[in-house]
Amino acid sequence: MLKSVELFFFTRAICVALLLGLAGFPYLSNAKDFIKKEVVVIVDGYSTGKDIVSGLRSYGYNVVHIKSSPDINKVYNEDIDHKYFITEIVYEGDIGSLLKKLSTFKIKFVIPASESGVILANSLSHNLHLPSNDPKKFLGLRDKYIMTKLVKDNGLKTVSFEKFSSIKDLVKWSKEINSWPLVIKPLKGAGGDKVIFCNNITELKEAYFFLKKSKDVFGNPNDEVLVQTYAEGQEYMANLVLLNKKLFVVNVFEVNKRGAAYDSFRPLIAADTKYVVVHDYLNKLVEALGIWNGAAHVEFKMSEDNIPVFIESGARIMGSADLSFQTEINGYNQLTILLESYFDHKNFFKRIENFKFEDDANKFGMNVALISNESGYLKRNLDLSKIIQLKTFHSFKTSVKVGSYLNKTVDLLSSPGAVHLISEDRTQLNHDYNSIRDLEQNIFKQAIQD
Repeated sequence: MLKSVELFFFTRAICVALLLGLAGFPYLSNAKDFIKKEVVVIVDGYSTGKDIVSGLRSYGYNVVHIKSSPDINKVYNEDIDHKYFITEIVYEGDIGSLLKKLSTFKIKFVIPASESGVILANSLSHNLHLPSNDPKKFLGLRDKYIMTKLVKDNGLKTVSFEKFSSIKDLVKWSKEINSWPLVIKPLKGAGGDKVIFCNNITELKEAYFFLKKSKDVFGNPNDEVLVQTYAEGQEYMANLVLLNKKLFVVNVFEVNKRGAAYDSFRPLIAADTKYVVVHDYLNKLVEALGIWNGAAHVEFKMSEDNIPVFIESGARIMGSADLSFQTEINGYNQLTILLESYFDHKNFFKRIENFKFEDDANKFGMNVALISNESGYLKRNLDLSKIIQLKTFHSFKTSVKVGSYLNKTVDLLSSPGAVHLISEDRTQLNHDYNSIRDLEQNIFKQAIQD
């Protein structure tokens, strides 16, 4: 059975297709056929970017895809369906040349579909006089040092942080801070890639040299690294959509992690007393970061004295998300609200006006990240039949199949997938979570055995 968001997009797409056919405008395969017709440009349509494309097509818009770099992590590059783009352009560092190539199209919006495309998408929007974020703060949309400094300079709480290109300076700073563990990460990474927790100077040095010799998940060298003190407290993440600096909080999740790897997260209902604090904080945070339009994803912790502590943010839609999971719980998801902000301003502003701090959830939910202690090539697909039979099972997403290499899970990118649970009974949710943890290691062992 189609989920509500899928049904919405499917029905709209059918209607649009019929109207276009009746009007004599069939979909054409050659990009030249779309010259001077309105299109939407997306940059780096990986991960949840595929859903953005489906949503845009349901509104009757054709999509031009821009790759922000010729080099991209294989995990992302395989996660894309090229047939839905009327053309694809690889950005090679010259924005003037890129704008010239795009000049043959009548562009309605430019949307960053994943983290790597945020700066380029905003730069294009600014140059094309389309909705974008604060051009004075573009670099802070990706660079974790700059974004954290923006937050701190605007009076919001952060961990202690610094960036380094010298091991000597790093060791000196760590001794002055004298707070363990320390967290070291790429300046422009994503998905928990190469986020390392260090309990002493020896581990910190090893992590520093490892990062300096490697590249981030998007293929960029780690010339500098970010080091932060560890923030205590419950972790949260929030999905947002903005239009003309007006914010709608789509959802907030309580997050549990094992180091840099996700364990699980569950929605926080708007009636929760913490939600008022969170909502106020998020309004201040997007102002500090200069996020004015489009989607955003924010991660923070709540201190013992109920003060949010900033971790990091992304000016794009949440990655690796099952949007039907959000829809089943709240009746909408970040993508449907994002598209509403683009195409239905009146309803978007009305939604903000009508928001109330009350129980807005239809059901309870939990996203359970699969965690593998095994590694090796998959001889057979994961047998998830027992997980699918769980009472609260809603859906699952997996990134591995026969022939894939199963990595030991250390972060989001190395997780083999996620299971989404939904129920009206929280006790049953917790029971099924424990069942997944009991079952998963045997599932992975069977998949890699000869």
